[in-house]
Amino acid sequence: MSDFEPDLGSMGSISNFNDNSDTICLVFYKSADEDEWTNTTVNFDRIPQVGEYFALSRDSDWYQVRAVVHMGFPLDYDAELYAICVDDRIALRQQFADL
Repeated sequence: MSDFEPDLGSMGSISNFNDNSDTICLVFYKSADEDEWTNTTVNFDRIPQVGEYFALSRDSDWYQVRAVVHMGFPLDYDAELYAICVDDRIALRQQFADL
């Protein structure tokens, strides 16, 4: 183990982090042409951040996170994610457009 101690700022100390790797998120997602949000509960290794992509299964659509609401009080989940469906080919092309 390294002697390096990262500056966690307001996040607290490393010992405060949850040892289990499952972060439970209530995910609200929709396709661009839908008016209503669908929701499901998903386990992640960490909470996805705004701008990141995720898929709900191996063959599902990709979703881009647009908003994250962290829960600072006891609930059955750690955060609410709001995400919209994106075309994975376009998303990848945009990420590598400057190469």
